[in-house]
Amino acid sequence: MAKDNPVIELSGIKKSFVTGVGIIPVLKGISFKIYKGEFVAVMGPSGSGKSTCMNIVGCLDSATSGKFILDGKDVSAKTSDELAEIRNKKLGFVFQNFNLLGKRNLIDNVSLPLVYRGISKSARDEKAKKLLDRVGLKGFETYVPNQLSGGMKQRVAIARALVGDPEVILADEPTGNLDSKTSEEILELFKELNKKMNITIIMITHEEELARETSRIINIKDGMISYDGKSNKFRK
Repeated sequence: MAKDNPVIELSGIKKSFVTGVGIIPVLKGISFKIYKGEFVAVMGPSGSGKSTCMNIVGCLDSATSGKFILDGKDVSAKTSDELAEIRNKKLGFVFQNFNLLGKRNLIDNVSLPLVYRGISKSARDEKAKKLLDRVGLKGFETYVPNQLSGGMKQRVAIARALVGDPEVILADEPTGNLDSKTSEEILELFKELNKKMNITIIMITHEEELARETSRIINIKDGMISYDGKSNKFRK
């Protein structure tokens, strides 16, 4: 792991929201580095700021102040269109609710991020098939999401996150809608991808048991980092 080249670096990130009762500070100076090949859990209670932090890391929102370096480039002051392009090229997303297109087959769902890159349909389909095989769904290519179990839907979502060869996968409560056995299977898939493909994974979760399966926990409380270290040493 190249400790001198973080894939993500946040420095003094602050975020405030303007409301009817005034300006509400949500992040109060968040700083951390994440390196290629890490598997990191981001934890925190509701209202802690963890989701706001991850929206900034995911280029879905911008900080009020501070610096955000992604893959060696400062993206702190990028426009919405520039952030959208960065999301498509640098990041993969896995959501709690899967966010699949209900009327499209699995190949179309997985290959969707490549449509915006101008890649031919044949090349998109070929890559989607390989990734569906990679996540254990060979033979299901022509199925639509409502024919699948929750765990299978999440595997499709993981394949879609991988299709653009992202620098980082952001998984937002990826097991939140799954039973315990299926949650374990999805977590094992993440661990396998992290280990065998050296993919950097950031998993947002409120489940301490899941977080301890990663190598590092970043805990956010009241808009600040209250813990950043090895998962097996984490104490709330």
